[in-house]
Amino acid sequence: RIYYLMRSQPPLIHLMVSKYLDFTGDYDYLRKVIPTLESEFAFWQQKRMIDVKKNGRTYKMGHYAVNSTRPRPESYREDYEQAQLLPEKSRDFFYNNIKAGAESGWDFSNRWCIADNNNRTLSLLNISTQHIIPVDLNAILQQNARLLGEFHSLLGNNAKSQYYHKVASQLQMAIDNVLWNEEEGTWLDYDMKNEKPRHAFYPSNLAPLYTRSYNRLQRKRYALSIVKYLKTQNIDTFLGGTPTSLNYTGE
Repeated sequence: RIYYLMRSQPPLIHLMVSKYLDFTGDYDYLRKVIPTLESEFAFWQQKRMIDVKKNGRTYKMGHYAVNSTRPRPESYREDYEQAQLLPEKSRDFFYNNIKAGAESGWDFSNRWCIADNNNRTLSLLNISTQHIIPVDLNAILQQNARLLGEFHSLLGNNAKSQYYHKVASQLQMAIDNVLWNEEEGTWLDYDMKNEKPRHAFYPSNLAPLYTRSYNRLQRKRYALSIVKYLKTQNIDTFLGGTPTSLNYTGE
């Protein structure tokens, strides 16, 4: 299925290798696959990073973006019919962003939709995936840079280890300054189009806890803040488990 070559998925291979090493200690395998891990990370750095400006500073951050102005081959009819509801000039943007939403693994969710001034209803017709800086993606990328630094240290490649740890620090700074929201006490996706955080609950808001993309010296503060946030959102009242979001859109 070569039509998938234009799309990635959340980059979890670095963590997979890390878990494998934890169980096997197979550093010969690590030496063999490290070029692949670097190539994967380079793809995201070169193809999926964008400048985000906030409070007078510019940060390089990851987002999902696909440049392909046609319906998805695997859902051609659905995409084509949806696009016919839009003005012709808006259809290429729709096709790009519906594919970017699929790339995210969250296909589909109102998480990727930005309401416009004429239509406040969130639907796939206003999907704008490329304009949203996702908490989980940037947490994963920060962890990947950190893991690459650790892998190269294990292999004795000190210069590369220092380089990837520096990239991890830069991504951490971006997460702290762009995605952490002190008012809500959690991390929030960032809307680049309107230059503001997206005040909606998604489990992905908590991804930095999983990837450990936070200041370890302040882990107690983060933990208490997140517990308070979850209680404020009444997440502990859902008998079926944690909801994907608190907005019912039918997606």
